[in-house]
Amino acid sequence: MKQFFYTGLAVIFLATACQPDTRNNRYDNWDTNQNSGIDDQEFEQAFTTSPYYDQWNDDDNRMVSRSEFTQGFFQMIDKDNDGALSEQEWQHGKESYFSDAVVDNESLLDGLDQNNDRVVQSAEFQKMLDDVDYFSKWDKDGNSELDEPEVAKGVFSMWDTDGNGVIEAAEYELWDNTP
Repeated sequence: MKQFFYTGLAVIFLATACQPDTRNNRYDNWDTNQNSGIDDQEFEQAFTTSPYYDQWNDDDNRMVSRSEFTQGFFQMIDKDNDGALSEQEWQHGKESYFSDAVVDNESLLDGLDQNNDRVVQSAEFQKMLDDVDYFSKWDKDGNSELDEPEVAKGVFSMWDTDGNGVIEAAEYELWDNTP
C-alpha cells in the first residue's frame, strides 16, 4: 500500500513537472521571429487573434466605441470590481495606463472625484477621459470608433513599458492576464 502511494506521488510529480510553461509558450507564440522581443507587427497579429479585443468590444460589432473604450479602461483599473476607483486603484491605473502628459491629476482629490465621495465613479472617469480626449489619441483614422489594429497599437504602447518599440518577456509577463 505504501509503495502504491509513493508510486502515485511520483506519477503526479512527473506529470506536473513535465507540463509546459504555457505563459512562456504564449510569449514565444507572440514572438514569431523568436528574437526575444515582440515588435509592433508581431503584437498586432497576435493581439487581433487573441481574446483581448473582445474584452473591449461589448456589442460584438468589431468596433470599439468611445463608451466601450472608457468602460474597458475603467474595468481594467477597478481591480476589486466594485464599480468605483479607490485612491489606490487610481494611482496604480494612472501609473500603468496614462502618461503624466495625458493625465496630471496626482490624486482623486485633484478634480476627479466630483461628488467628493472619495472614489471615482464611472461617469467621473469618463469625464476625465473626455476632457483629455484620450480616445482620439488611439483613434488614428478619426472615425470615432476603434478597430482591432487601433486598439492593438494603443495596447502595444502600454505593454512596451520602456518605450523601446519591443515587448520583452518581462514586460509581457506584467500585462498578460489570459488563463
